[in-house]
Amino acid sequence: MKKGIIVFILAAIISACASNQSMEGMDGKDLYNMGMDLLEKGDAKNSIRYLQAAYELKKDSFGVNLGLADAYLKTGQPKKALPHFEYYTSEYKEFYALARLVQTYQALSMYEERDTRIEELHKLWDSTAGEKPAGFIRDVFIDKDMKLLAFQEYSPNSPNMIFYRFMYSDNASSSNFISLGSYDSTTEITRELENKPEGWRLYHLDGYCENMHSTYGFFDEKPTYNQVRKAVLDIYAKGGLAC
Repeated sequence: MKKGIIVFILAAIISACASNQSMEGMDGKDLYNMGMDLLEKGDAKNSIRYLQAAYELKKDSFGVNLGLADAYLKTGQPKKALPHFEYYTSEYKEFYALARLVQTYQALSMYEERDTRIEELHKLWDSTAGEKPAGFIRDVFIDKDMKLLAFQEYSPNSPNMIFYRFMYSDNASSSNFISLGSYDSTTEITRELENKPEGWRLYHLDGYCENMHSTYGFFDEKPTYNQVRKAVLDIYAKGGLAC
């Protein structure tokens, strides 16, 4: 039997044992630690029962609320995740938790609340000195068999500004993605050719695939995120990038 298969089987056995472990005699700290250990190992489904039990013992624990919210969101239960994310962020304004809350609102089609939290993220970014993230994942979604994520820049830079990047969530570091951008060169050329007013910008939806580049559409004004999201899903539904 190959080593990789043995490791996989052992991991499955350990996970099964952990998921079946009795909670009898475990205190809140033990329950929290077990739940977080499972969550960090990628077993969000089985982590919930431990974190939920820890929550029942101490509902005002910020750590338990964040862990439980994360587990619910990772298992496709944004409605259950929402109150726990909201409780945590009522006290702690952190990049990770606020971004996860944005994802939760997006999944629940709560767009006004989503945009309010995005404003909070930008304010946090502006007020943070020193090293800080370039952007945040604002959306993780599944459409049919496609699991994608959307990454948003905090401060897109000229000359080639990128606002959103859409890519497969299991390969987030890939160079294959679809983006909404606005480039100084194409904007200036189009402005001159079409007599556009000062300050006008051209926005475009592009696909990048290794050394290949495709343009799917141009916009005279910046489209909303939901408009871009729908256009990207349509592209992937028709076969996605021609890589």
